[in-house]
Amino acid sequence: MKNKKIERGLEGIGILKNEISVIESKVDNLIVATVKKDFPEIEANNLYCPFFWECSKSPFGWCTYDTDADPAMDNCIYCSEPYERK
Repeated sequence: MKNKKIERGLEGIGILKNEISVIESKVDNLIVATVKKDFPEIEANNLYCPFFWECSKSPFGWCTYDTDADPAMDNCIYCSEPYERK
């Protein structure tokens, strides 16, 4: 009986992990689409959004960096603030 509950719990955790992965992928795609609309010259694989610094100028509320043009992440593409500023 106890093992069945554990098995069901583990199955539930696996399902939640999969659902979280799907949501994360959708968020990533939304960020890329938003940035590409504002900055079409930036390649999607060069975007970095650590969800760490809030950004009032970003349409999704977080600083985002172009790691190709700015590998040190000195300036957010929206507010121009550096990564280590706060």
